[in-house]
Order: sequence, then structure tokens, then C-alpha cells
Amino acid sequence: MATSSDQHGSGPGVQGTPPAPLWAVLAFVWMNSFSSGTTFNGIFFITDKAYGFGEGANLLLGLLMGVTYIVGALSAGPTLRAVARGGGLSPRAALAGIVVAAAALGMLPVAAWYLTPEASRAGAAWSIWVFVGLYSGLTGVLWPITESFLAGARTETQLRTATGRFNVAWSSALVVALWSMAPFIERSPLVSLGIGAAVHAASGLLLLALPSRPGAHPHGHATSPPESYKRLLAVHRVLLPVAYTVMYALSPVLPSILTQLKVDPSWKPQAASVWLAARVATFYTLNRWHGWHGRWLTATWGPALLLVGFALVLLSPMMPAAPVAAAIAGLGLFGVGAASIYTAALYYAMEAETSQVDAGGMHEAMIGVGYTLGPACGLVPFGLAASGAIPPGSASVGMLVLVGGTSGAGLLIAWRVRNRGGPDG
Repeated sequence: MATSSDQHGSGPGVQGTPPAPLWAVLAFVWMNSFSSGTTFNGIFFITDKAYGFGEGANLLLGLLMGVTYIVGALSAGPTLRAVARGGGLSPRAALAGIVVAAAALGMLPVAAWYLTPEASRAGAAWSIWVFVGLYSGLTGVLWPITESFLAGARTETQLRTATGRFNVAWSSALVVALWSMAPFIERSPLVSLGIGAAVHAASGLLLLALPSRPGAHPHGHATSPPESYKRLLAVHRVLLPVAYTVMYALSPVLPSILTQLKVDPSWKPQAASVWLAARVATFYTLNRWHGWHGRWLTATWGPALLLVGFALVLLSPMMPAAPVAAAIAGLGLFGVGAASIYTAALYYAMEAETSQVDAGGMHEAMIGVGYTLGPACGLVPFGLAASGAIPPGSASVGMLVLVGGTSGAGLLIAWRVRNRGGPDG
């Protein structure tokens, strides 16, 4: 599975280099996921409270996040190879530079907030736009490189174990990140970004335990039928942006939905963490049970649970009875569906692709497509509602129709990709 560039050292992977210590990779993943989760999952609660962002502003912020994330993810592999050819930065040194830069960026909105007089702090919102635009692109580079250290020189059972633990590590960090925001969200919402910046910086110490470059996949190891895995990868690579489209259509408007449900502001992050906790439990289950490997299970139940859960959450404020229970149940189903698709997409990317950073980069870029399409689906109906063109209550229904149509198109593409290779064996 190693390419010639891997063998000669011009690529990120190096033959003969042992796998990076898994404990160090997972600890690095956990710390950086905690920090980035404050932004990608928590920023909409921060902007809602600190700057009074409504659905429209949060959806625009989510759109910016998605576009810059795609740029960062797709540039990870080419950038590393260009630097390597010049005899410069190693992947480990690149990670060190990224976490330091991420920490510095995280302090920008914090500094702007506390340096601005209290009466005019809403005017410091410019710093959030600058921060998200730069930070999102930076993390788009961070994760493909990190995933190359995770997968490097690991195959079959080792890779399956490492990938499963990776999923549990980063997803559990997001739950902790949202819960850690609760004490600050009401009175000092920007404190969470400062904590995230400090954790980013501290994670750099773990890089001392990693080799300067990830190991390459060894030659000659046994693999599952390549055509089967390539086809599974192709389908799940289509489903991945579908999942993140739904996810990031919901995330920017979730604070407003919870307000409509009369959830106390200090408990909004914990309520939102229900789907993240369900995702952790699903990641753990799929790590322990391998019956889904090489089968189409995750490509069927994943999208179904995801879309049903999304509809329940989005429409819960309109329900005449038990709206909070409906939202909680929807978040749980949503988390199970999202985890199923993500687990399969990453696993097949790492098993079927030859270039680890490029595999991780494409995986993360597909996530970025969802980051972009999701908010875009919400901007039209919520923009029309804000302008008075449609009743405010119909914006959620309009968003459900747009997200459903976009997801349906993605599912149709996935179905055609699946059938292109002929009947399953």
C-alpha cells in the first residue's frame, strides 16, 4: 500500500519507521479535539450569547467555516510534499507549528472581547469572523496529518483498533468540551476559547513522543478484497458530506431551537451534547463489533437514523406534546447515524487508499463540503423569514425541505456508485 514517494521519503510516510506510539497520538487527538470542538460545536452558543447572533449570522459563520476547512484539508498533502522536497519542515514540525498558531488564533477573540469596553463589546464580533476563517483552514490541515501518524505502518487488526480508538478519543473530547462551556456561557462566554487555546498549546508537548514522519504501510500484507473496499469507500465518501450537511445545517440553529424549547441558557451546551454522547457510544460499539466490515450496513442505517433524528429535532418546537423529549430522542438518533457513516468512511479511507495524508485530506475535505452545504441550506429559508417574506415559523420547514432534497440527491449518487460495480459478492 505504500507508494514510491513514501519509500523514498518525499512523501509523508517512510518505510522502516515504526508506528507512532498510539497513546501519544490518541492523547494529542483528544486535546486538539477538545479545543477545536469549542469552535466547531460550541462557537454558535458563544456567538448567540456574546454577540446576539441569530440563525442568519450563525449560518453565515458556519458557511465560512466550511469553505476554509475544505481549502485547508485539500492543501495538507501537497503542502507537506512541497516542503519535504525543499528539505524543510517534517510532518511532526508542521503539527507543532499548527497547534501554536491555533492557540494564538484562539486568543484573538478573547483579547478583542476583554479589551473592548463592556458597553460596546458586540462590536468585537469582527474577531470571531477572522478567527473562524483562519482557524478552520488550519484545522483542515491539522487532522489529515494527525491521521497519517495514526495509520502509518499499521495494517489490518492494528489499523482497525487504532481507528476505533481514534474515533472514541476525538468524539469523547467534544462532549467534555461542551460540558466545560456551561459554567462560562452565561457570564463569560469567551473564556471557553481561551481554555481551548491553552489546551492546543499544551498538546505540542506530546509531539516529542512521535517520530518526525509517520511510517508507511508495509508491502505484502494481506488485505480484504480491494474492489469491495474501494466501492465501499466510494459510497461512504458520498455519504460523509451528506452526514455533515445535515449536521451543520442543525448546529447553527440548535441554540435557537433550544431557546424555543425554553431550555435554560446555561444548560444549552449540555442538551446539545446528547447527540455527541450518542456518537461516542456508537463509535465504541463499532470498534468492539466488527461485523459491519466489508458490508453495507452502515450505508443503510446511518443515513436513515441521521435524517429521522434531524427532522425530530428541527420540528420539535412545533410538536403539541413532549417537544423536549422529541428533541432529545432526535439528537440521540442523529448521533448514532452520524457515527455510523463517519466510522465506515474513515476506516475504508485508511484501508483502501495508498497515501495516508491524501486519504485523510480527502476524508476531511468531504467533511468540509458538509460544513458548507449545511449552513447554505439554512440561509435561504431563515433569510426569507428575517426579511418578512415568509412567516418565521415556516423557516424550519423550508430548511427541512432543502436539507432533505440535498441529502436525497447525495443518497441517489451513493446508490448509483454502489451499483456501478455490479452485484455484491
